[in-house]
Amino acid sequence: MLYELSLVNFSNFQARPLFKDRKKFRQMADPTLDDQYPTRGLYQTLAICAMCLQELPNERPAIHDIVHALTYLASKNYKESHSSQSSRTSTRSSSPAPRIFESDDETKA
Repeated sequence: MLYELSLVNFSNFQARPLFKDRKKFRQMADPTLDDQYPTRGLYQTLAICAMCLQELPNERPAIHDIVHALTYLASKNYKESHSSQSSRTSTRSSSPAPRIFESDDETKA
């Protein structure tokens, strides 16, 4: 018997429980980063990931929107206050933030 596998189905099976608990978000980060990333950046990146994992294809963002959002996040300058476990403050970039990142409330899942 053959099974059709899709990245979305597999990812939803593996990631969905992690997305439900904010304390587990760090488990989805690349371990080679060794916890050296801003917490807010992680939350914003995971918000993009969650949109990409919608079950219905027409509910997922277009690739150019994903590229735009990730490019924006990569260009942000984060000012560290303590370790990666503490909250981060960021300096504003000259480019406007995409709508999904306008406030911290929108990234809370």
